Amino acid sequence: MADFAAASGLNPDAFKACMAGPEAAAAVDASRANGQQLEVNSTPTVFVNGRRLVGGDPHLLEQYIRYELAQPKAAKN
Repeated sequence: MADFAAASGLNPDAFKACMAGPEAAAAVDASRANGQQLEVNSTPTVFVNGRRLVGGDPHLLEQYIRYELAQPKAAKN
């Protein structure tokens, strides 16, 4: 990860310090707990307005998003 950060133009030492800090561990733990609560057991898993999409099919994801955007605003409230 540090090599990727450096290749991306980030300061590698600052990146390493950030990743070693307690805030990073807390963020990872919170994300993991959220995934467990939502019963996510594979990646990528995406939710579009509560609808689960497992896998990386960009066309299906676009279809979900377009469907949600096409819904009348009154129905969403």
